[in-house]
Amino acid sequence: MGTFLEQAQLLDNEDFLKRIKIAIKKTATNVIGEIFDKNKESLFDKRHKLGTQVLNGNMTNIFADAIVSNNTDINLNSTDSDLEFMASSVFNDIAGVKITEQ
Repeated sequence: MGTFLEQAQLLDNEDFLKRIKIAIKKTATNVIGEIFDKNKESLFDKRHKLGTQVLNGNMTNIFADAIVSNNTDINLNSTDSDLEFMASSVFNDIAGVKITEQ
C-alpha cells in the first residue's frame, strides 16, 4: 500500500500519466458507445458529456488524481487492465453522477 507521498509522486511520472491517458480514452470511447436508456437520461447525459470532453481534450490529470487517491494499491507496476478498471470506476464520480441517478 502506497503512502501519500508515493501516490503523489505517481502524478509526476510521465510514463504513468501516458498510461492513464490511454486508459481514460479507452473508457471514454466505451462510454460514448453506450445505448441510451430513457429511464436513466441524466446518467447517460453526464457520462456522454464527460466522454466527449475526454476525447476532445486533456483530462489526464483530473483522472490521475482521482485514480491515485481512490486506490492506494495503484503504482508504477500496475497493469494496464488495473488502470483501465480504475478509470471506469471513477468515471461517474468525475461526471458528477449522483447515486440516485445510477
